[in-house]
Amino acid sequence: SKLNIRAETGSCSVESIAFTLTGAKYRGAIENHVPYELFGDNKGELLNHELPAGNYNLTLRLFSKDKTQGQVIGLPHFITFNVR
Repeated sequence: SKLNIRAETGSCSVESIAFTLTGAKYRGAIENHVPYELFGDNKGELLNHELPAGNYNLTLRLFSKDKTQGQVIGLPHFITFNVR
């Protein structure tokens, strides 16, 4: 099945998020606008992708300006998950 991962910040000071997915498939993405999603969106409609089975690590870093510029906001967020 297909999926996408959305970061809900709850903070108006976040302007961009860097996503790094490693594991059975690699994906690096920078999102500059809400909604912040690993595989992006088309006018708010999620662009879902299929991930092959395996273990994954997702790292999110938040920034105060577009294109991962400005100050880093907080510590990186790490998520580990498995697709079967």
